[in-house]
Amino acid sequence: MPLRNVAASAYARLHERFLRLAGGEAECAQEAALTMLLRPGLRLLDAGCGPAPVARRLLAREPGIHLTLVDQDMRMLAGLADMPAPVVRAGIAQLPFPDRCFDVVFAFWSLEMLEDPVAGLASLVRVTRPGGRIAVTFCAQRDGVDWIDRLHAFAIRLRRTGRFLDPRRISTALRVAGAGEIVTLHCRGPVCALIARRGM
Repeated sequence: MPLRNVAASAYARLHERFLRLAGGEAECAQEAALTMLLRPGLRLLDAGCGPAPVARRLLAREPGIHLTLVDQDMRMLAGLADMPAPVVRAGIAQLPFPDRCFDVVFAFWSLEMLEDPVAGLASLVRVTRPGGRIAVTFCAQRDGVDWIDRLHAFAIRLRRTGRFLDPRRISTALRVAGAGEIVTLHCRGPVCALIARRGM
């Protein structure tokens, strides 16, 4: 089971605080990178979408994209009735889509909630077309973080709303799954934003 174990309303409140204190820079950097890729007809998958704040903003910038939203938490999916996009209940490691069917796949703050993040990454790469992009943003084990970051990391562990992943292990898992050209976007704090291209 995923580590996220809070109600949707509580999750939104905690997530907003997390972005303000630690994850906002990473989310903005990744969202900007995805925005640069947008064009009409692009097929995007938001994996582990939660309330889908990033997907909503991307759709507002380019209404011509074809967006699919996936989460396995019914409480999260219940809040997506207003979205003009297919909403699918599924886990990231068991995405119910054919191979190579999306141009861009992204997962914001969901990889660290999986029991097996490596299996989740393999699934994300599998459904991405050759030359397509895989973007992941997650809580990361980092050296040199300040006391505020350490305090926030402790709170996340205490509440069991995520775990902290090793960016090197995530990059290796992406390569093993068939992705390359992995770029680490600049951000501070106990977070990481990676964007990769699926190989042929």
